[in-house]
Amino acid sequence: MSSPPDIKALLDRNKSQIQTFSSKPLLSEAKAAGTIPPSVIVITCCDIRVDPVEFLHLKAASDAVILRNVGGRVGPLVNDIVALDVFIGMKEIMVVHHTDCGTTHYSDQMIREVVNARVPGSVGQDGTFGAIEDLEQSVRDDVDILKHSPLVRTELAEHTHGFIFDIESGLVKAVQTYSQDPALVQIRVLIEDMKR
Repeated sequence: MSSPPDIKALLDRNKSQIQTFSSKPLLSEAKAAGTIPPSVIVITCCDIRVDPVEFLHLKAASDAVILRNVGGRVGPLVNDIVALDVFIGMKEIMVVHHTDCGTTHYSDQMIREVVNARVPGSVGQDGTFGAIEDLEQSVRDDVDILKHSPLVRTELAEHTHGFIFDIESGLVKAVQTYSQDPALVQIRVLIEDMKR
């Protein structure tokens, strides 16, 4: 098995495709041409086994905006979601976590210990790194964060749904979400806002 490419190899690949590259329209040109922007945001994990283009069978870049991070957690992405909604006008959000996620194989405490060994005292006991203990609950928690964030437009929050992608079967399964005690959710939203 070959090693993954380094930055130099990636830049070499970029240079090799310039001859066949199709330039993209400027935003003003796309708007003037009546191009319809995507209306769905898909939030998922950056795990290489999890490719929303594949598991959602996306046919064009305009099918959805894809936001990826460790675990597909929404907390670090709230500002991005708000900016996209203000700029484009989004209609729906899919929060998609997945089976065998790396975040289920570590704890926040483990990450805190490693980081504090590198830079003593840099992360307090409340520092979180997206560790997941209960996959379905993590989806519910993330959906609740968006549904109760004062920054997310009400209509968009109401059209936020949670899912789990099974990396073995390829199936995307809906997770039944429920509204938690608004006071508890608001506390969690405030904590997420303070982390940004």
